[in-house]
Amino acid sequence: MATRRGPQPASDLLGGPLVAAGAAFLALAAAAATIPVLATRPSAIALLAVILATALALARRPLWIVPLYLGFVWAYFPGWLFGGLPSPVELGGLALTAFALWRAAMAPDTGRAVLVVALFLAMPLAISSLVSGTAGGLPGGRFEDLLFLAIAALCVLGVQDVSRALTAIAITGLILGVGALFSVYVTSTSLFPLELDPSGVEAPRAAGPFGESNFFALSLATTIPLQYLLVTRRGWWQLVGIAGIVAVLGGIVAAGSRGSLLAALAGLALSAALMKPSARPSWTVRAAALAALAATALLLPTLQSQITSSTERTVSGRATENRIAMAMFLDHPVTGVGPDQYPVLYRRYSREIGNDPRPAREPHNLYLEVLAEQGLAGALGWLGALLVVGSLVARSGAHRDPVGRALLLALATFGVGSVFLHDSLLRLLYVLIGLTIAMSCALLAQRSPGQRAGRPAR
Repeated sequence: MATRRGPQPASDLLGGPLVAAGAAFLALAAAAATIPVLATRPSAIALLAVILATALALARRPLWIVPLYLGFVWAYFPGWLFGGLPSPVELGGLALTAFALWRAAMAPDTGRAVLVVALFLAMPLAISSLVSGTAGGLPGGRFEDLLFLAIAALCVLGVQDVSRALTAIAITGLILGVGALFSVYVTSTSLFPLELDPSGVEAPRAAGPFGESNFFALSLATTIPLQYLLVTRRGWWQLVGIAGIVAVLGGIVAAGSRGSLLAALAGLALSAALMKPSARPSWTVRAAALAALAATALLLPTLQSQITSSTERTVSGRATENRIAMAMFLDHPVTGVGPDQYPVLYRRYSREIGNDPRPAREPHNLYLEVLAEQGLAGALGWLGALLVVGSLVARSGAHRDPVGRALLLALATFGVGSVFLHDSLLRLLYVLIGLTIAMSCALLAQRSPGQRAGRPAR
């Protein structure tokens, strides 16, 4: 009789009675948390009904639990949306962190990769913070974001799960893009607000759940290779991918982010050049992508005010911010000025560099921010993490798989966008890195020991 391989369901591992006891405990905990809220805020019952319906659907398809959680993380929903209830990102993060620790013991190769990458990213932060004597101590929020790397790497259990996660993120991008266009064309909402210029000179910009148009646009742009991955699939998934490209590009224009638009177009061009469908001629997929671009072009005249505002905004402030970041690095080349200290020191430097009177600015460049705040220690840490992940990809051949290639192109798109923005979206980057580790380790685990060592299996 054939033996069963692959990850065992939790019910097989823990037994029915323990699962039932866990379900009863969760039900009691949910009741204890929600009843006081419903007593004071009856409007929260609608949200609770949606959560319950989603939970029932996931109970029938549990393989989508982690992918949908990562899609939820990607959306950056604000805390007030849950009517006083704990955020699903926070609650889910606690549960999945515990599961990730258990998985690290069951899959030591993946666990070691996550630990090494996390250390490369965390150690420069800690060293820079301690050396610079940063007020407030270690940057706890940045360390917490690293948990998303562990969740994505250890709670996603194989190539199919990675594909589901990318699908969930792509659909999230589609929904966010539609919401951005709705806020500009129809009316803004509390979930999809508009970012308004106090002077009234610039056109309103879609800000999405993020509340900030540039970062919202970068989250959209990063999904472009994932939308293209859907275009390469069969049936109605291709239509979903085309709609996703149109919604994402339109949403970026509605957000008025020039850097994110460049990143999205770069991601689309790389996807068209490097992603080849396995089940249909390449020209049909490229034709579908061109159709999506044509449909987006039809939207542009209706977003003329956002386009005009984008082209008229000056870049002198960004140039000054970049120059100041380099000056901070040259003054503190080894460990930088300390995490989160760039905005604190900005005004001191801007009195001598540039002509920007604004206080507490950000560097608007992730790479220069790392140099300014963490120095060479931070640059070496990021380089070390990149080499570890790159080595896993090369050994596993993840770059040759369509799903792996889309994932790497999403990382590249985020990298292009990071030339224009700083580190407020690192949790999204960590999700992509974690999924890359998960896929690479899953592909390596499928090989025999002989193949893993570079010899053909007998």
